[in-house]
Amino acid sequence: MVGVLALLVPGLAVFQTYFVSIQSPLNQVDVQHRDQAIARLSACHTAVWLSASLATVWASRWQDVVRGTWQLDRWPLLDELFILLPVVFSLFTSLVIFSDLNGKISKSDSLYLSIKRKIGIACIRFQSCLLFVIFPAVTIIFIRDLEPYLKNLNAFEKSASFAALFVTLAAEC
Repeated sequence: MVGVLALLVPGLAVFQTYFVSIQSPLNQVDVQHRDQAIARLSACHTAVWLSASLATVWASRWQDVVRGTWQLDRWPLLDELFILLPVVFSLFTSLVIFSDLNGKISKSDSLYLSIKRKIGIACIRFQSCLLFVIFPAVTIIFIRDLEPYLKNLNAFEKSASFAALFVTLAAEC
């Protein structure tokens, strides 16, 4: 079920970009209407992605499979990585698919160059959209996962550990 939900989102992105390109080729529409169409498409797709992500967590209880069945909660950050993997995969592949709508990909490009540019555009959007949220969250989760090991530290060592956390978070911003 998690795989279906993870593939549903990029599948819808393919359908939406194909439907929009057939209905009204974005190169033949003026800039204002083109931007409005892309904004509506993006809002609709964001709602579908959020719904599929919530269904992955709440309906299929994916975190119980990762932590309970696979017992990956014994390793710092590994369980969180596997829990977020379908959500991040569906978002990133959707960004690659939607990069066609930006108009920056030339029809005369080779397949390799076209895919490389699409992935590059998606990486930029992915970094700007999520890394400001994911990196601090991962840092905090990592400290929480290391908490059993931090219990044996004295007050100075704990303070130094949390200072390192705050310096890392500040450097990220």
